[in-house]
Amino acid sequence: YQLHKPKPMKSKSVTTIIFTLIFSTTLLDPSLSELCNQNDKKVLLQIKKAFNDPYVLTSWHEDTDCCDWYCVTCDPKTHRITALTVITGSLTGPIPTQVGDLHYLENLDLHKQVNLTGPIPPAIAKLKNLKFLRLNWNSLTGSVPDFLSQLTNLTFLDKTRISALIELSFTIAFTPKISLGIRAITAPQMSTDNQSSPQDPAADGGNTTTPANPIPAAANLSFNNLTGPIPASLSKLPNLRSLRLDRNKLTGSIPESFGEFKGEDFYLVLSHNQLSGKIPDLLGKKKDFANIDLSRNKLEGDPNALFGSDKTIQFVDLSRNLLEFNMSKIEFPKSLATLDLNHNKIIGSLPVGLTALDDLRGFNVSYNRLCGKIPVGGNLQSFEDTSYFHNRCLCGAPLQSCK
Repeated sequence: YQLHKPKPMKSKSVTTIIFTLIFSTTLLDPSLSELCNQNDKKVLLQIKKAFNDPYVLTSWHEDTDCCDWYCVTCDPKTHRITALTVITGSLTGPIPTQVGDLHYLENLDLHKQVNLTGPIPPAIAKLKNLKFLRLNWNSLTGSVPDFLSQLTNLTFLDKTRISALIELSFTIAFTPKISLGIRAITAPQMSTDNQSSPQDPAADGGNTTTPANPIPAAANLSFNNLTGPIPASLSKLPNLRSLRLDRNKLTGSIPESFGEFKGEDFYLVLSHNQLSGKIPDLLGKKKDFANIDLSRNKLEGDPNALFGSDKTIQFVDLSRNLLEFNMSKIEFPKSLATLDLNHNKIIGSLPVGLTALDDLRGFNVSYNRLCGKIPVGGNLQSFEDTSYFHNRCLCGAPLQSCK
């Protein structure tokens, strides 16, 4: 008999068999078809349990791929969890320590969780890849933790509007890569008696994973209950370009070292505190402040060092302090766009140089002790008479004519 060799199996048949085996195995173990890392999934389920299974995390189910879960973002290549973003939800209780076990997390954003309580857990220091941390509009308590300095990749820290009794008496020792930032500082507004609070950029559907129009290297700890003095060491942050500590309960004087900030076009906002003493002359050492807001404090003395023809400052608000100086001797920079000095003890007259400020769009010197005729020219006559009200003897348009 002639032996016949078996015919080779067609490649198409082999492919079909392999596909069938894979499909059958997947049906038996659905986890094999998931993209999400199983360790990350386990951690997320622990976080959900710690938050008492809130409605906002309903999609977090054991039988589904955690890369498809609401509020979760996976890296498209590694499929590790890189972002946890829960905005305006129903989270209750403290931040679970298990958050620190999401080792590849880059963005942690827990925003407008009014029932999120307790201190910021030390476990967050384990998130060495974290770049973005926003914990604002919550009810967190305790201190601003030193361990945040261990997050060497952090470029944006947002903790505005945390209802916390926090002491700012710690020594800040952040590495050069770290910047504390909360929100982009928008166009500043003139202070008024009924000024409303600035709106958070994410409050009306803003980007939930990255700050809206962020200022690079911005530090914002505003809208808290921070107490104690301002650490002079903040000026050592080499990349800082914006510092907001407004609307707290800070006391003491403004550190002289604040004239040594390196960032260009610097924004310094220390308003609505209980700061006292004189505005340090060394603050005038920095020529390129863009914005200085020291309003609603108890500051005294002469702020002349902040001004000068060599400065590039655009916005100055020193209103509602105890400043006492002769305004007629001040030379204002041509870059000035807004100047608010209301409710102080300023004497003298308005300098003629104010008429040369072509960009001046906001101006208020009401409730002082100024005298003399309002210089004619520039934009000075375009402002409402309320900008000049309640001075000792100011006259001329837009006020009554001088006698």
